[in-house]
Amino acid sequence: MPGQKQNRKKSHAILLSFGFQYKIAEDVAKDLGLPNMQIHGLLNRTIKKLTSRLYAVIEKSVESTIEKREIVMEPLAQDLNEELEEAAKKIQKKQKQDALKLKDLDVSQYAVKGSEEDWEKALFSGRKALVSIKSIKKIANSAEEAKLLQESYKKPKQQKKRKR
Repeated sequence: MPGQKQNRKKSHAILLSFGFQYKIAEDVAKDLGLPNMQIHGLLNRTIKKLTSRLYAVIEKSVESTIEKREIVMEPLAQDLNEELEEAAKKIQKKQKQDALKLKDLDVSQYAVKGSEEDWEKALFSGRKALVSIKSIKKIANSAEEAKLLQESYKKPKQQKKRKR
Protein backbone atom coordinates (compact mmCIF):
# COMPACT_ATOMS: atom_id res chain seq x y z
CA MET A 1 0.00 0.00 0.00
CA PRO A 2 2.68 2.58 0.79
CA GLY A 3 4.17 2.03 -2.70
CA GLN A 4 0.79 2.65 -4.31
CA LYS A 5 0.39 5.94 -2.42
CA GLN A 6 3.84 7.01 -3.59
CA ASN A 7 2.95 6.14 -7.19
CA ARG A 8 -0.37 7.94 -6.85
CA LYS A 9 1.37 11.06 -5.54
CA LYS A 10 3.94 10.86 -8.34
CA SER A 11 1.16 10.41 -10.89
CA HIS A 12 -0.67 13.46 -9.54
CA ALA A 13 2.54 15.48 -9.61
CA ILE A 14 3.25 14.41 -13.20
CA LEU A 15 -0.27 15.33 -14.36
CA LEU A 16 -0.08 18.73 -12.63
CA SER A 17 3.39 19.41 -14.02
CA PHE A 18 2.41 18.61 -17.59
CA GLY A 19 -1.12 20.01 -17.44
CA PHE A 20 -0.99 23.19 -15.39
CA GLN A 21 2.68 24.13 -15.26
CA TYR A 22 3.44 23.24 -18.93
CA LYS A 23 6.73 21.60 -18.01
CA ILE A 24 8.64 19.26 -20.29
CA ALA A 25 9.56 15.70 -19.32
CA GLU A 26 13.20 16.57 -18.45
CA ASP A 27 12.12 19.26 -15.98
CA VAL A 28 9.58 16.93 -14.33
CA ALA A 29 12.24 14.20 -14.09
CA LYS A 30 14.62 16.65 -12.31
CA ASP A 31 11.88 17.81 -9.91
CA LEU A 32 10.79 14.28 -8.94
CA GLY A 33 14.24 12.72 -9.09
CA LEU A 34 13.17 9.98 -11.52
CA PRO A 35 14.58 8.92 -14.90
CA ASN A 36 12.95 10.42 -17.98
CA MET A 37 11.65 7.04 -19.22
CA GLN A 38 9.98 6.34 -15.89
CA ILE A 39 8.18 9.69 -16.08
CA HIS A 40 6.81 8.73 -19.49
CA GLY A 41 5.75 5.29 -18.21
CA LEU A 42 3.95 6.75 -15.19
CA LEU A 43 2.25 9.34 -17.38
CA ASN A 44 1.12 6.62 -19.79
CA ARG A 45 -0.33 4.43 -17.00
CA THR A 46 -2.01 7.42 -15.35
CA ILE A 47 -3.66 8.52 -18.58
CA LYS A 48 -4.93 4.96 -19.22
CA LYS A 49 -6.42 4.74 -15.71
CA LEU A 50 -7.97 8.17 -16.05
CA THR A 51 -9.60 7.41 -19.41
CA SER A 52 -10.93 4.05 -18.23
CA ARG A 53 -12.52 5.70 -15.17
CA LEU A 54 -14.00 8.49 -17.28
CA TYR A 55 -15.48 5.93 -19.68
CA ALA A 56 -16.97 4.07 -16.71
CA VAL A 57 -18.64 7.30 -15.49
CA ILE A 58 -20.00 7.98 -18.99
CA GLU A 59 -21.33 4.41 -19.28
CA LYS A 60 -23.11 4.68 -15.94
CA SER A 61 -24.74 7.97 -16.88
CA VAL A 62 -25.89 6.61 -20.25
CA GLU A 63 -27.09 3.40 -18.61
CA SER A 64 -29.22 5.35 -16.16
CA THR A 65 -30.91 7.28 -18.98
CA ILE A 66 -31.74 4.18 -21.00
CA GLU A 67 -35.12 2.76 -20.23
CA LYS A 68 -34.93 -0.83 -19.08
CA ARG A 69 -37.55 -3.02 -20.67
CA GLU A 70 -38.51 -6.45 -19.59
CA ILE A 71 -38.08 -9.00 -22.34
CA VAL A 72 -41.17 -11.12 -22.75
CA MET A 73 -40.59 -14.49 -24.37
CA GLU A 74 -43.72 -16.07 -25.79
CA PRO A 75 -43.83 -19.46 -27.46
CA LEU A 76 -44.63 -19.59 -31.15
CA ALA A 77 -48.04 -20.75 -32.28
CA GLN A 78 -46.55 -23.29 -34.66
CA ASP A 79 -43.87 -25.89 -33.95
CA LEU A 80 -40.63 -25.59 -35.93
CA ASN A 81 -41.06 -29.03 -37.53
CA GLU A 82 -44.62 -28.20 -38.57
CA GLU A 83 -43.45 -24.96 -40.13
CA LEU A 84 -40.70 -26.83 -41.98
CA GLU A 85 -43.14 -29.44 -43.32
CA GLU A 86 -45.55 -26.73 -44.46
CA ALA A 87 -42.78 -24.93 -46.35
CA ALA A 88 -41.70 -28.23 -47.95
CA LYS A 89 -45.27 -28.86 -49.16
CA LYS A 90 -45.44 -25.39 -50.70
CA ILE A 91 -42.17 -25.93 -52.55
CA GLN A 92 -43.22 -29.36 -53.83
CA LYS A 93 -46.51 -27.91 -55.07
CA LYS A 94 -44.67 -25.13 -56.93
CA GLN A 95 -42.24 -27.65 -58.46
CA LYS A 96 -45.15 -29.76 -59.73
CA GLN A 97 -46.74 -26.71 -61.32
CA ASP A 98 -43.46 -25.80 -63.01
CA ALA A 99 -43.05 -29.36 -64.29
CA LEU A 100 -46.57 -29.28 -65.79
CA LYS A 101 -45.78 -26.00 -67.54
CA LEU A 102 -42.62 -27.51 -69.03
CA LYS A 103 -44.51 -30.57 -70.29
CA ASP A 104 -46.92 -28.38 -72.25
CA LEU A 105 -44.14 -26.43 -74.00
CA ASP A 106 -43.22 -27.24 -77.59
CA VAL A 107 -39.50 -27.93 -77.49
CA SER A 108 -39.18 -29.46 -80.95
CA GLN A 109 -37.50 -26.28 -82.17
CA TYR A 110 -34.58 -27.04 -79.83
CA ALA A 111 -34.06 -30.59 -81.08
CA VAL A 112 -30.58 -31.40 -82.31
CA LYS A 113 -30.54 -32.29 -86.00
CA GLY A 114 -28.58 -35.09 -87.59
CA SER A 115 -29.06 -38.71 -88.57
CA GLU A 116 -27.96 -41.72 -86.55
CA GLU A 117 -24.99 -42.17 -88.85
CA ASP A 118 -23.85 -38.57 -88.28
CA TRP A 119 -24.15 -39.00 -84.54
CA GLU A 120 -22.14 -42.22 -84.51
CA LYS A 121 -19.37 -40.59 -86.54
CA ALA A 122 -19.29 -37.60 -84.24
CA LEU A 123 -19.32 -39.59 -81.03
CA PHE A 124 -16.78 -42.23 -81.98
CA SER A 125 -14.43 -40.12 -84.09
CA GLY A 126 -11.83 -39.90 -81.33
CA ARG A 127 -12.55 -36.37 -80.18
CA LYS A 128 -13.85 -36.32 -76.65
CA ALA A 129 -14.49 -32.65 -75.99
CA LEU A 130 -16.30 -31.48 -79.10
CA VAL A 131 -19.14 -33.00 -81.08
CA SER A 132 -20.10 -31.46 -84.39
CA ILE A 133 -22.76 -32.54 -86.84
CA LYS A 134 -23.19 -30.89 -90.20
CA SER A 135 -26.65 -29.75 -91.07
CA ILE A 136 -28.11 -27.53 -93.74
CA LYS A 137 -29.94 -24.77 -91.98
CA LYS A 138 -31.99 -23.47 -94.83
CA ILE A 139 -33.52 -25.20 -97.78
CA ALA A 140 -32.05 -24.18 -101.09
CA ASN A 141 -34.47 -22.84 -103.67
CA SER A 142 -32.28 -23.55 -106.65
CA ALA A 143 -29.39 -25.77 -107.60
CA GLU A 144 -26.94 -22.87 -107.38
CA GLU A 145 -27.93 -22.08 -103.81
CA ALA A 146 -27.66 -25.76 -102.84
CA LYS A 147 -24.14 -25.89 -104.27
CA LEU A 148 -23.15 -22.72 -102.39
CA LEU A 149 -24.56 -24.10 -99.14
CA GLN A 150 -22.66 -27.37 -99.49
CA GLU A 151 -19.43 -25.52 -100.22
CA SER A 152 -19.87 -23.33 -97.15
CA TYR A 153 -20.08 -26.46 -94.95
CA LYS A 154 -16.71 -27.88 -95.99
CA LYS A 155 -14.28 -28.94 -93.30
CA PRO A 156 -12.58 -25.98 -91.68
CA LYS A 157 -8.83 -25.69 -92.00
CA GLN A 158 -6.96 -27.01 -88.99
CA GLN A 159 -5.02 -24.44 -87.08
CA LYS A 160 -1.37 -24.93 -86.29
CA LYS A 161 -0.56 -25.56 -82.67
CA ARG A 162 1.73 -23.09 -80.98
CA LYS A 163 4.98 -24.21 -79.45
CA ARG A 164 5.60 -23.09 -75.95
